[in-house]
Amino acid sequence: MKLYRIGVRMLSGSRSPVHSDTLFGSVCWALLYLEGEDRLKSLLQSCIERKPAFIFSDGFPRGFLPRPAGGNYTTEFSESRSKSEIIEFMKTAKKVKKISYIPLDDMSRIFKGEKISLGDCRQPDEAIVHMTAHNTIDRETGTSMKGGLYREIYRWDGDIDIYALVAEEWVPSLKECLKVVSSWGYGGGASRGRGAFQLEDEYNVMSEVNFDIPENPNAFMTLSRCIPTQDMPVRCQYRLDVKYGRFGQERGKAGYPFKRPVLMLEPGAVFWGDPPGCGWCGTMAGDLSDDYTDALQCGMSIILPCRIEQPEWGA
Repeated sequence: MKLYRIGVRMLSGSRSPVHSDTLFGSVCWALLYLEGEDRLKSLLQSCIERKPAFIFSDGFPRGFLPRPAGGNYTTEFSESRSKSEIIEFMKTAKKVKKISYIPLDDMSRIFKGEKISLGDCRQPDEAIVHMTAHNTIDRETGTSMKGGLYREIYRWDGDIDIYALVAEEWVPSLKECLKVVSSWGYGGGASRGRGAFQLEDEYNVMSEVNFDIPENPNAFMTLSRCIPTQDMPVRCQYRLDVKYGRFGQERGKAGYPFKRPVLMLEPGAVFWGDPPGCGWCGTMAGDLSDDYTDALQCGMSIILPCRIEQPEWGA
């Protein structure tokens, strides 16, 4: 499998950021539309057998990666700092705490075992969030229902990068599926024109990428929503996300549209141990619905080997 970058520019507001598991589901629907049910079943069976055809990362601001969830990779509280420098840092601690992304060049230093100053890191432009009012229409009278006013929050992200680990034989199919998803729209509200995006390179779609990986890594960091497995290292630091998934396309329009909640790790989780040679970790989740027993949630994650100093409890 090879690692690719997919450049994306959002064309309309979306109800959620680009998450790896939701994008995987959108591509599965596109595959069903383009190549049929047998092809989709083959894809899902390969994932169940731990031989995935492709794995996505979350969408990150162009030129950034998620901040590692753990490890000693900053210089803020090093012993060499004076008392006045520590006091000055504490004044900006709230701002530093909110940092979610780190530029690629600084991440390259972190992966090699160097320490950086988070306060000096360049930050991406924040997503524009706006609220839109809607009214519920009475189907019998064709007028607004009393108490039917509600609001939805949408976000406009700038240019984003999505990474994909892809088996070579699946590259052509994946390119066509991404083109379809870009026109359909991503996530909630896609049927109303929300979540539409433009591919940076509509002809090639994906470009191969190689990160500068250290020779002797002691850990690995995730780039996707991850459901850990028992064989993954116990020493780790992470941020949790409870995913309240919803069925898409035809399944979302009939019956009960919601999946059972799934506990996942956000991108940036750090595990100390030997990185998997396959370039990914995690697993698929099932048992998501009584109506659709074949439904799956992708909890497989792309990983990047790195050298990050363990916290004191893990040393």
